[in-house]
Amino acid sequence: MTKNVNDKSNHISILPILPFDFFSYYLSEMNFSNILPALFILIAAISSVSAQNLPEWLLPSENGRDFYIQGKMHLKADSSVTDGEVEVVRYGADTLKHKFRTDQGLYEFFLHPDFVYIVTFKHTFNAPKPILINTTGPEEKGWKRGFALMLDIYMERVPDGFSRDLLKEPYGRIVYNPESRLFEPDRDYSASQMARWVAELGRLSP
Repeated sequence: MTKNVNDKSNHISILPILPFDFFSYYLSEMNFSNILPALFILIAAISSVSAQNLPEWLLPSENGRDFYIQGKMHLKADSSVTDGEVEVVRYGADTLKHKFRTDQGLYEFFLHPDFVYIVTFKHTFNAPKPILINTTGPEEKGWKRGFALMLDIYMERVPDGFSRDLLKEPYGRIVYNPESRLFEPDRDYSASQMARWVAELGRLSP
């Protein structure tokens, strides 16, 4: 799965992130028109993700209506890859929560339609980075090919006194764009949150 997702030639579009160094990403609809690549992707993903002992609700579904997330955790100071913890909370009829450690910085899991997820990335001595992912929006036929998103997170320290309320709010938000038919960052929300972070850091600067 890693090989296919990282091969940018397989992607419909590569979208640049805002000029904010808080996370980077690229995303696409997965093209399952060729059955052999599809089988390879599915088998590799199940093998890799299952190795992290994830619960069933973070694994690929039998109907293939899946949203595959993959990425690596970095330290913002030097962009080095680091290990940390990922916490996924799914909100729906029932609230489900699961935590797991990254594997050499890598994390990967599957989300499913019509839920709201908060995915929080954590690293010792660094601020947590919660990302809201809303999987509502695509029509039934839009899920037939599935979706994939690569999301790298950059962890950073914040000074003492940084707003606890701000740290609890989603740092970024991923939503479905009906025009592109892709899941994309909510740019207005991201810009607003980054402005608030910058203002808070400015307030605490000597």
